[in-house]
Amino acid sequence: MSRWPDQPLDEIIAYIRKRSSNLTIVDMGCGDARLARTLKSTHPNIYSFDLVALNEHVQVCDIAHTPLKDNSVDIVIFCLSLMGTNLTDFIHEAHRILRLRGTIKIIEIASRFENQPHKFIRKMEAIGFQCSKTNSLEDKTTSASSKYFYTFDFVKISEQIKSKAILTLAPCLHKKR
Repeated sequence: MSRWPDQPLDEIIAYIRKRSSNLTIVDMGCGDARLARTLKSTHPNIYSFDLVALNEHVQVCDIAHTPLKDNSVDIVIFCLSLMGTNLTDFIHEAHRILRLRGTIKIIEIASRFENQPHKFIRKMEAIGFQCSKTNSLEDKTTSASSKYFYTFDFVKISEQIKSKAILTLAPCLHKKR
């Protein structure tokens, strides 16, 4: 990670800093809960979920089944956390907890999309989201970091899941350096 051109979570932190402190934000697969730790003084409504609690900021749970109420969240973050084979369940859970017009921010390693992020976008849209922003290799205006990461913002546009589309991503491959 120290050799990456950008740290993906830094982009998310900058995005959240520009948003209202009243928003309810969920960091799915949060790792060490850096988002919550960094923004706790300005954004107190950040929930950090992961399978293992690396510190007191992390609430242990399967991110396919969070303890949050339906339609109770403004922003759901998946930053390098769509690793499970049940990633469709993760997205369905995000759909359940998001308010209508709420946002999912996804940042993942570019190679996981096998140079076809448009397929992922189409499946997300079939579920009930609208892609409001993307940063991918197909977009010639993106930064050098897009060689490593794809960034997506999706807005929930349907109260009900419209399709049972199955989302898949390639395994995460790490190069030996």
